[in-house]
Amino acid sequence: HVLDIGSGWGSLAIETVKQTGCKYTGVTLSAEQHKYAERKVREAGLEDRINFLLCDYRKIPPFKYDTIISCGMIEHVGHEYMDEFFACCESYLAEDGILVLQFISVPEERYEQYRKRPDFIKEYIFPGGCLPSLARIMSAMTTSSRFCIEHVENIGPNYYTTLMHWRDNFMANKE
Repeated sequence: HVLDIGSGWGSLAIETVKQTGCKYTGVTLSAEQHKYAERKVREAGLEDRINFLLCDYRKIPPFKYDTIISCGMIEHVGHEYMDEFFACCESYLAEDGILVLQFISVPEERYEQYRKRPDFIKEYIFPGGCLPSLARIMSAMTTSSRFCIEHVENIGPNYYTTLMHWRDNFMANKE
Protein backbone atom coordinates (compact mmCIF):
# COMPACT_ATOMS: atom_id res chain seq x y z
CA HIS A 1 0.00 0.00 0.00
CA VAL A 2 1.48 3.33 -1.14
CA LEU A 3 0.95 6.68 0.60
CA ASP A 4 1.58 9.72 -1.60
CA ILE A 5 2.05 12.89 0.44
CA GLY A 6 1.25 15.77 -1.90
CA SER A 7 -0.50 13.68 -4.54
CA GLY A 8 -1.33 16.63 -6.78
CA TRP A 9 -3.53 15.93 -9.80
CA GLY A 10 -3.38 12.12 -9.40
CA SER A 11 -1.40 11.07 -12.45
CA LEU A 12 1.36 9.36 -10.44
CA ALA A 13 -1.28 7.38 -8.54
CA ILE A 14 -3.02 6.21 -11.69
CA GLU A 15 0.18 5.18 -13.48
CA THR A 16 1.60 3.45 -10.40
CA VAL A 17 -1.57 1.41 -9.88
CA LYS A 18 -1.83 0.54 -13.58
CA GLN A 19 1.74 -0.75 -13.55
CA THR A 20 1.77 -2.51 -10.17
CA GLY A 21 -1.82 -3.16 -9.08
CA CYS A 22 -1.04 -1.81 -5.60
CA LYS A 23 -3.41 0.00 -3.25
CA TYR A 24 -2.72 3.75 -3.25
CA THR A 25 -3.69 6.58 -0.92
CA GLY A 26 -2.96 10.15 -1.95
CA VAL A 27 -3.09 13.22 0.28
CA THR A 28 -3.58 16.81 -0.87
CA LEU A 29 -4.60 20.13 0.65
CA SER A 30 -6.05 21.38 -2.64
CA ALA A 31 -9.79 20.90 -3.11
CA GLU A 32 -9.37 21.43 -6.87
CA GLN A 33 -6.64 18.79 -7.14
CA HIS A 34 -8.69 16.40 -4.99
CA LYS A 35 -11.80 16.80 -7.16
CA TYR A 36 -9.84 16.44 -10.41
CA ALA A 37 -7.84 13.41 -9.20
CA GLU A 38 -10.98 11.60 -8.03
CA ARG A 39 -12.61 12.20 -11.43
CA LYS A 40 -9.54 10.84 -13.26
CA VAL A 41 -9.53 7.75 -11.02
CA ARG A 42 -13.23 7.12 -11.81
CA GLU A 43 -12.52 7.54 -15.54
CA ALA A 44 -9.69 4.99 -15.23
CA GLY A 45 -11.95 2.58 -13.30
CA LEU A 46 -9.52 2.38 -10.37
CA GLU A 47 -11.79 3.47 -7.49
CA ASP A 48 -11.19 0.14 -5.72
CA ARG A 49 -7.39 0.70 -5.71
CA ILE A 50 -6.94 4.48 -5.27
CA ASN A 51 -8.23 6.74 -2.52
CA PHE A 52 -7.52 10.46 -2.15
CA LEU A 53 -7.74 12.30 1.16
CA LEU A 54 -8.32 16.03 1.36
CA CYS A 55 -6.32 16.77 4.49
CA ASP A 56 -3.02 17.86 5.98
CA TYR A 57 -0.40 15.10 5.94
CA ARG A 58 -0.16 15.44 9.72
CA LYS A 59 -3.83 14.43 10.05
CA ILE A 60 -3.82 11.17 8.08
CA PRO A 61 -5.74 8.39 9.89
CA PRO A 62 -3.30 5.94 11.55
CA PHE A 63 -2.16 3.19 9.19
CA LYS A 64 1.16 1.56 8.26
CA TYR A 65 2.05 1.93 4.58
CA ASP A 66 4.60 -0.15 2.68
CA THR A 67 5.86 2.83 0.70
CA ILE A 68 5.61 6.57 1.11
CA ILE A 69 6.18 8.80 -1.91
CA SER A 70 6.45 12.56 -1.80
CA CYS A 71 7.24 14.34 -5.07
CA GLY A 72 7.77 18.06 -4.91
CA MET A 73 5.96 18.53 -1.61
CA ILE A 74 8.72 18.93 0.97
CA GLU A 75 9.53 22.31 -0.57
CA HIS A 76 6.16 23.48 0.82
CA VAL A 77 6.91 22.23 4.35
CA GLY A 78 9.43 24.93 5.18
CA HIS A 79 12.77 24.76 7.00
CA GLU A 80 11.34 24.79 10.52
CA TYR A 81 8.89 21.90 9.90
CA MET A 82 11.13 19.38 8.14
CA ASP A 83 11.83 17.43 11.33
CA GLU A 84 8.08 17.11 11.90
CA PHE A 85 7.60 15.94 8.30
CA PHE A 86 10.04 13.05 8.74
CA ALA A 87 8.61 12.13 12.15
CA CYS A 88 5.15 11.91 10.56
CA CYS A 89 6.48 9.81 7.68
CA GLU A 90 8.11 7.42 10.11
CA SER A 91 4.86 7.03 12.05
CA TYR A 92 2.99 6.05 8.85
CA LEU A 93 5.63 3.70 7.44
CA ALA A 94 5.75 -0.06 8.03
CA GLU A 95 8.89 -1.32 9.78
CA ASP A 96 10.40 -2.58 6.51
CA GLY A 97 8.89 0.19 4.37
CA ILE A 98 10.60 2.66 2.09
CA LEU A 99 10.32 6.44 1.77
CA VAL A 100 10.94 8.00 -1.65
CA LEU A 101 11.40 11.77 -1.94
CA GLN A 102 11.78 13.96 -4.97
CA PHE A 103 12.60 17.57 -4.32
CA ILE A 104 14.32 20.62 -5.72
CA SER A 105 17.34 21.48 -3.62
CA VAL A 106 19.70 24.36 -3.03
CA PRO A 107 23.46 23.76 -2.82
CA GLU A 108 24.60 23.58 0.79
CA GLU A 109 26.96 26.54 0.43
CA ARG A 110 24.00 28.79 -0.51
CA TYR A 111 21.33 27.32 1.78
CA GLU A 112 21.56 29.61 4.83
CA GLN A 113 21.68 32.74 2.69
CA TYR A 114 18.84 31.45 0.48
CA ARG A 115 16.46 30.67 3.33
CA LYS A 116 16.94 34.09 4.96
CA ARG A 117 16.34 36.20 1.84
CA PRO A 118 13.27 36.67 -0.34
CA ASP A 119 13.49 35.26 -3.84
CA PHE A 120 11.27 34.42 -6.81
CA ILE A 121 10.77 30.75 -5.92
CA LYS A 122 9.82 31.45 -2.29
CA GLU A 123 7.58 34.33 -3.33
CA TYR A 124 5.70 32.82 -6.29
CA ILE A 125 6.32 29.06 -6.57
CA PHE A 126 6.45 27.81 -2.96
CA PRO A 127 4.99 30.62 -0.81
CA GLY A 128 5.84 29.97 2.82
CA GLY A 129 8.09 27.11 1.78
CA CYS A 130 11.79 26.62 1.34
CA LEU A 131 13.95 24.64 -1.04
CA PRO A 132 16.05 22.41 1.22
CA SER A 133 19.69 21.50 0.89
CA LEU A 134 20.58 17.81 0.93
CA ALA A 135 22.36 18.40 4.24
CA ARG A 136 19.16 19.90 5.72
CA ILE A 137 17.18 16.84 4.56
CA MET A 138 19.78 14.52 6.12
CA SER A 139 19.77 16.51 9.36
CA ALA A 140 15.96 16.40 9.64
CA MET A 141 15.92 12.67 8.88
CA THR A 142 18.51 11.76 11.49
CA THR A 143 17.12 14.10 14.15
CA SER A 144 13.52 12.94 13.97
CA SER A 145 13.44 9.46 12.42
CA ARG A 146 15.32 6.23 11.79
CA PHE A 147 15.57 7.00 8.07
CA CYS A 148 18.85 6.83 6.23
CA ILE A 149 19.64 7.75 2.66
CA GLU A 150 20.17 4.75 0.40
CA HIS A 151 20.29 6.49 -2.98
CA VAL A 152 20.54 10.03 -4.32
CA GLU A 153 20.02 10.92 -7.95
CA ASN A 154 20.52 14.35 -9.45
CA ILE A 155 17.94 14.88 -12.20
CA GLY A 156 18.96 18.51 -12.66
CA PRO A 157 20.48 18.06 -16.11
CA ASN A 158 17.10 16.82 -17.39
CA TYR A 159 14.94 19.26 -15.47
CA TYR A 160 15.33 22.12 -17.94
CA THR A 161 13.98 19.90 -20.73
CA THR A 162 11.07 18.84 -18.50
CA LEU A 163 10.20 22.45 -17.72
CA MET A 164 10.28 23.35 -21.42
CA HIS A 165 7.90 20.48 -22.22
CA TRP A 166 5.57 21.62 -19.42
CA ARG A 167 5.65 25.15 -20.80
CA ASP A 168 4.96 23.96 -24.36
CA ASN A 169 2.04 21.81 -23.18
CA PHE A 170 0.68 24.67 -21.11
CA MET A 171 0.88 27.12 -24.00
CA ALA A 172 -0.70 24.61 -26.41
CA ASN A 173 -3.65 24.12 -24.05
CA LYS A 174 -4.06 27.71 -22.87
CA GLU A 175 -7.62 28.93 -23.23
